[in-house]
Amino acid sequence: MRILLSIGCDDYQSAPPLRGAANDAISVFAALVGEEQHQYDPDRSRLLISPTGEQFRQAISSILYENRGITVFTLYFAGHATVFDETLYLALVDTAVDRIPASAIGFPDVLRTTAGARPKQANFIIDACNAAGLGFDIGAILKRTIVGNSDTMGISFLASSAAEQSAEESPDGGRFTIEFTRILRGEVFVQQASPFLSLAEIAQRIQSTAKMGSQAISYWSLNLQGPNLFAKNTNFLGPAYAVDDIASRFKNQKIEVGKHAADFKSELAKIGTGISERTLAKRLENVFSEIEAEQRPSLIHGLAAGLKLELAEAQDAFLEARVHSVLLGQLLGLCPPIAQSSIVAEIIEWHREANGRAILRLNQALDSDRNALLDAGFSDLYELPIRISDIFGYCALLLIGQRTPSIQISNLVYEVAEKILRRYGNSVVALTDDQATGYLLFLEICRTNNWAALGEEIAGRLYHDLHRNFARCADYSLSADKQFIVLGERYENSYALTREIYSGPSDLTTVILSFCAILNLDEAIDDTLIEIDHTPVNYFIPTRVEQLGLCRDIEGTNYTLMLGHDFWRCIDLRRILYADIAPKLQQSASSLSWEARFCAAAGALALRDRQPWYIVRI
Repeated sequence: MRILLSIGCDDYQSAPPLRGAANDAISVFAALVGEEQHQYDPDRSRLLISPTGEQFRQAISSILYENRGITVFTLYFAGHATVFDETLYLALVDTAVDRIPASAIGFPDVLRTTAGARPKQANFIIDACNAAGLGFDIGAILKRTIVGNSDTMGISFLASSAAEQSAEESPDGGRFTIEFTRILRGEVFVQQASPFLSLAEIAQRIQSTAKMGSQAISYWSLNLQGPNLFAKNTNFLGPAYAVDDIASRFKNQKIEVGKHAADFKSELAKIGTGISERTLAKRLENVFSEIEAEQRPSLIHGLAAGLKLELAEAQDAFLEARVHSVLLGQLLGLCPPIAQSSIVAEIIEWHREANGRAILRLNQALDSDRNALLDAGFSDLYELPIRISDIFGYCALLLIGQRTPSIQISNLVYEVAEKILRRYGNSVVALTDDQATGYLLFLEICRTNNWAALGEEIAGRLYHDLHRNFARCADYSLSADKQFIVLGERYENSYALTREIYSGPSDLTTVILSFCAILNLDEAIDDTLIEIDHTPVNYFIPTRVEQLGLCRDIEGTNYTLMLGHDFWRCIDLRRILYADIAPKLQQSASSLSWEARFCAAAGALALRDRQPWYIVRI
């Protein structure tokens, strides 16, 4: 059951009248409500023109609590709105401007009322001045005291203006709603591949039009019931049964995220300001442990779609791709192959688009700002080398994520890598195992693309620093105190060895020595290998490559070699790799599809502490 409550207020008793809000509500109601299948229910949906606050409360209460089994509930509001003490208030006809909290409708109250009725998905579209002020109230829906047992409600918000902006209107309606309803009627094309339009897609399409001028569109979503099915897509080119199939599965599924819901939602709420991929992955795995495997892909797809627009504008250009890397690793490791097959290609495409935008943005920033990769502070001594290796890793994923990479994309990646080496070459150092995955991916890309000079310079710089620092590489995810110790021992040329902060065997050392051998750097390094004698290297071959994106311990086999015992020169290591190790590495992923191999690589890069050696084809 799909129900719409559409409200438009023009005639205010104490606030200035509006001209087009009523027309906005009427046009949205006409576009969404009808007798056709998958439109909003015409008997239960309501259209209110200039209602009082009490009429609004009665309408939303009766709609939500007298109709059980609501799959999609949508509230549309056009009229005055204001932010007071960091709370958004919707102004109905009898709102007194001098007593807003007492006479207007606080948005948190709307959220409480909706959450208590437990619709599977709730959509809120606000076309009003200050509409994005609802962002102040989003935290309210994350509190268990408000959500109660409704851990599974998917929720999406679309606001027509920023918290301090006006929403422009004419007698025909608001600028935003005019574009909004054109999309709903199919007059403006959004996509033709999916039978339903999500609020995220609509927001992106409106945001891209010049007709909105400086009016900022805001969108936020937490979809815990799969992809947002806001409106039927009139431009869908697929068969009719696809629409029925998706709607039927959505109606029947019941995802309970259980006792970890609060922590999970809290982590998602913080994503826009930055993430720890490992923390996010752990939250996801905790939630997934409590729901059926067949239901997990819908949740992952909903999260990816819901976060897509919000993360695209993040200060960290790579944030969207980083989140998608986590989700792809989880999708591969925790979802049945059949269940994930329908959505994996779409999320990979989103990853590729986001990653491409980030790398292009970085390329432009490097032209205008020589310090584009620097953050102010002492931490850059430790964090910058890791930041660089992560960027190299995402450059590699951009190429790996295309079956046939274009010349343009290849040139972009090469150009970015050259600029990084030219301006930050002294930070291409062998500091910590957190760098291993990024360099493994990128050095293999250099080899397969015949970028010999680029690959040799990176491998050479890393080996030079490794040799200079006695083959000591810091362990994964060190605390700030331990990072300080590492820097002290490194830059004081100390021979001390604080053992709990170094890895042995080191994954980064393994990557560096392996690629020195694979790239035939024999003449450059053979004579100095004796000076780091007894250095161990280790290749971990997982029993299931599909689990590389999971935080949990994964089963597999370690193959450890010792410099000075098992090999003495590059040629010795190369022979072992070619004859023994590489075939085992390739066999571990031989049954995986191209999509699965990409997901495993992306998940490994997100978590950093596991190496997708299967990508190295030698």
